[in-house]
Order: sequence, then C-alpha cells, then structure tokens
Amino acid sequence: MEEILKRVAAAHETACIPGLDRVEVQRLHAVAALSKTYKDLLPGYLNYSEIERKLNELEVKYDALLKEKGKDDASKPVSGQVAEARADQPANPTTNSTIHF
Repeated sequence: MEEILKRVAAAHETACIPGLDRVEVQRLHAVAALSKTYKDLLPGYLNYSEIERKLNELEVKYDALLKEKGKDDASKPVSGQVAEARADQPANPTTNSTIHF
C-alpha cells in the first residue's frame, strides 16, 4: 500500500510540471484512475484479509480442541460399546419381568 501511495504522490508531482506532452498527461490520468480504483477496492480486500486471518485462527483453535477431545475420549468407551453394554442389561433391573395381578 505504501508503494502505491508513493506512486500517486510522484504522479501528482509530475502532473504539476508545466508543459507536459499529451502522452504524459494521458499516462498521469491513467495513474489517477487506477489509484481511485485501488482506493475503492482496498477496504474490501482488507475485510477479506481480516476474515481470512480470523478463519485461520479459528482452524488452529478447532484443531487443538479436536486433539484435546481425542485425548479425553480415549479413556471413554465408544458409543457402540455403550449400546452393546446396555443391551445386555434389563431395561429396569428392579422390576420383575412377570406381571402379577
């Protein structure tokens, strides 16, 4: 960005020189038009750059959480193992399967 501002400043200084030929004026006009476009597009680029930075930061945090969760889950049974263990037990062990009237 600093380099672009230096070029704009140089173009401004050159534009102030009297007696410029037509081609030089056209070139300076192009520099001015490109500078305006750059100025208009820069905030959007900076916004995308900030979003990308935050996304990268969140990906690092997410990966760390997955690794941490993986360590915590290593001592726990897998959900399928839990379901199998429950299937071996009666639904309510305090009740008798026979109904009395």
